[in-house]
Amino acid sequence: METIMVKLPEMEEVNFSFEPQYEEIPIRGNYMATGIEQLDREAEAAVLRELENGNIYAWFCAAVTAEWRGIKETTYLGGCSYHDEKDFKRDHYDSMKDEAYKDLIATIKSLAK
Repeated sequence: METIMVKLPEMEEVNFSFEPQYEEIPIRGNYMATGIEQLDREAEAAVLRELENGNIYAWFCAAVTAEWRGIKETTYLGGCSYHDEKDFKRDHYDSMKDEAYKDLIATIKSLAK
């Protein structure tokens, strides 16, 4: 059996990408839960209008992928609702990059065994 040595990439050597994906979780009953039905319905209706107007960021599943030398790992966060990509990235992008990077390193280690 041959042993292969692999230098694990630093985070700066990894390519990251972000993709807003269609969210399968329904907006109704999942966007807000204040206990005040009218308030919840109005907020849900506003999100639905944003979606109908083409704003994918109104209700989406976030996918962040870490890629290094053809090896990829993706982490997902569903039930996201933001004004735009910038708003989402300010809140969650860095932590999702960290998670995807850790998964990538684990995959590389498992492939090197």
